[in-house]
Amino acid sequence: MNSTRAKWSARLPLVLVVVAMLVYLVLIPPFQNPDEVQHFAGIAAELYPISEHARLETAIIHILWETRWFVFVGMAQPDRPPEKLSRIYFLRNVQGSFSFGRGLNLFHQLYARILRPFRKLSLVNLFYLARLLSLLWTLLSLLLAYRFLATRPDTAAGPRIWLFFLVPQFMILGTAVNYDVLAVFFGTLFFVSLFRLTERFSWWQLAGIMIGLFGALFAKKGGWLFFFFLLAGLLLGKGFGRRFRTSFLALAGTVLLFSWVNYLLPGKIFKLYHYLFTGIGRLYECDSATSIAMGFGDFLLVLGKSFFAMIGWMAFDVHWIWYAGFFFIFGVALLAWATKIFKHKEWYLPVFAVLVLVIQVAAIWQWYGNRGIAPQGRYIFPLWLPLIMVMIAGLRRLDQRFSPHRGVWTRVYLGGLVLANAMVIFARIIPVFYLAMRSPHGGM
Repeated sequence: MNSTRAKWSARLPLVLVVVAMLVYLVLIPPFQNPDEVQHFAGIAAELYPISEHARLETAIIHILWETRWFVFVGMAQPDRPPEKLSRIYFLRNVQGSFSFGRGLNLFHQLYARILRPFRKLSLVNLFYLARLLSLLWTLLSLLLAYRFLATRPDTAAGPRIWLFFLVPQFMILGTAVNYDVLAVFFGTLFFVSLFRLTERFSWWQLAGIMIGLFGALFAKKGGWLFFFFLLAGLLLGKGFGRRFRTSFLALAGTVLLFSWVNYLLPGKIFKLYHYLFTGIGRLYECDSATSIAMGFGDFLLVLGKSFFAMIGWMAFDVHWIWYAGFFFIFGVALLAWATKIFKHKEWYLPVFAVLVLVIQVAAIWQWYGNRGIAPQGRYIFPLWLPLIMVMIAGLRRLDQRFSPHRGVWTRVYLGGLVLANAMVIFARIIPVFYLAMRSPHGGM
C-alpha cells in the first residue's frame, strides 16, 4: 500500500504538468494565443496545394469570425468576415505585412509533414491536432530538462522538478501553434549539451550542441543569438582540457559544412547566413518611429508580466499580487544562489546564465522596445533551462539556511505555481472567454 502511494506521489508532478497543458489546450479558443493565425496559415499553406489556398484562407477567417477572435484582440466584431487576412489591420500591425502562407520556415514544414496523414480533417480539428503536437514537443523539451537537472547535485530534487515547469505562461505557450515551441526544444537541447560538454568532452554532446544551435536558427530567426551563447559557453567553459582544440576545430568544421550546404541549396531551409545576418542587422536597423518607443522600465515590466502570465494576445493580465509574489521569490532565490556562488567560487554557471540573459534581453529591447512594440516573455523561454537551474539551486540554498528539514521556501514557491495555474484557468480564461460581459477592449 505504501509503495503504491509512493509511486503515485512520484508521478503526480508530471501528471499535474500534463493536465495543466491539456486544460489550456482545450479551454483557450482557436487562435487566441499570439501569432497562431499566421503560423497555422503557414502550416496549411505547406500542407495543401496552391489551388486550395484561397479556400483555406476564407475558412480560417470564418473561424476567426465565428469564435469572435476580433473582440478578444481588441477589435469590434465586424458585421461580416473580411475577405483577406491582409485586410485585418491587427495582423498587419503585429506582422508588418501579412498574407496567406507568408514566411514559411522549419516549423511550418515540419508540422505540415507530421500532420499530412490528417489533412482530410476539418480545419478546426486540424488546428487542435497541431496544438496537441506542440504539447508533445513541449513534453519532450521538459523531459530533456528533467533528466539533466535530476543528475546535477545542485538541482536534483526528484519528481518535484516537474513542478518548477508550472509557470502559467510556459504551460500556455507549450500548447500553442507557434514556432517558439520548437525554439524551446532546440534551446533546451543546446544548453543541456553545452553544460555537459563544458564539464567533460563528448562527441555526442558536441553533436547535440550543433543540432540545438542550427535547429533554433531554422525554427526562428531569433535563433541567431545562439551563436553568441555558444561563444560565451566555450570561452567560459573549464572542462575541455586537452580536447579544447579538437572541439573548436569540430565546431568550425560544422559551420563550414553548413556553409557549403547553404551554397548548394540556396532555396532550402539551410539559409544559414541569411538568417544570421538578418538577425544581426535588426539590432542596428534605424527606426523612423522613435516617438513610440517605450521606456526601459515599462519594457521590463511588460516583459516580466508576460513571462509569468498574460492571456490571449497580450490582452489580459492577472492581479499584480501574483506578479509581485513570483518575482519576489525569484529575486530572493537569486540572491541566495549568488551568496553561495561567492562563497564557493563556482563562477561558470552564474556568469554564463547572467550573460545569456543580458544578451537576450538586450536584443529584445533593441528590436521591440525601441519601436514601441510590446515585448513578450516567451522570447526568453528558449533560455528556460539556465533560469530553472538558478531557481532550484537558489531555493535549495534558502531551505538549507532557514528551514533545512521542511523546505518551506520550495514548498511555498511550488504551491504558488499550482495555485497560479488554477487562478489563471478559473479566474481569467473561463471568465474572459466564456463568461465575460465587460473588458478593457472595445466590442465586449
